[in-house]
Amino acid sequence: MLWSAQSDEVLVSVVEGLQVLVAAAAAVEAGAVVEAEARDLAKERLHFGSTGDWLTHAGGLRKGEGKKRLVRARALTGSMDRVRRGLLAGRVSPGQADLIVASVEALPTNPFLRARGEKLMVASAAYLDATDLARTGRHLLHVVDPHGEDRRLERALEREERAAHLSRYLSITEDGAGGIRLKGYGSVEDGAVLRAALLPMTAPRPAGDVDDDGEPCAQLKDPREH
Repeated sequence: MLWSAQSDEVLVSVVEGLQVLVAAAAAVEAGAVVEAEARDLAKERLHFGSTGDWLTHAGGLRKGEGKKRLVRARALTGSMDRVRRGLLAGRVSPGQADLIVASVEALPTNPFLRARGEKLMVASAAYLDATDLARTGRHLLHVVDPHGEDRRLERALEREERAAHLSRYLSITEDGAGGIRLKGYGSVEDGAVLRAALLPMTAPRPAGDVDDDGEPCAQLKDPREH
């Protein structure tokens, strides 16, 4: 096309229309990328080290950029559906989407708080460029968690939970006298699962529904020993 022969309106509409297409393509790419990662295609079929490496190669990107796109894709197909819809509508650019994802991930993990932060930043993307939107994200974090204490506590808790998970074990040993000894260690979640399974078995079980005279009795003693 001879662009010098086109009107101002055509030039403006082409450039703006292409930005919408680029944004929509990023949203479509996110769904395909996450599914490809779920199938482990990059390693199993294409023989790359990771999905991020494959994206870097396929797009001719800078090293690390493929991993960044993968992070964005996981967020868009996960909790940040508002950002995905903004991309599809052309109201959010891929660069702005990356900033929103990073800013929301930096917030404390309270779902309501993150949803409000995402909503604010998507609305701000309509009139702020990526540079100013990054400032908005930093300001949001400063207001919500000015000293980073909430996130530090969450990271410490995550480390403790990981350590507890990795240290899990269960030992069942026969004592040679017809019995067994149980010994183990697990996380808080493991304990909740075990209690949910075992507590119903420890509830008192009445011996019957009637007493010796054939009368209904709701408080007959459980005949089993401890």
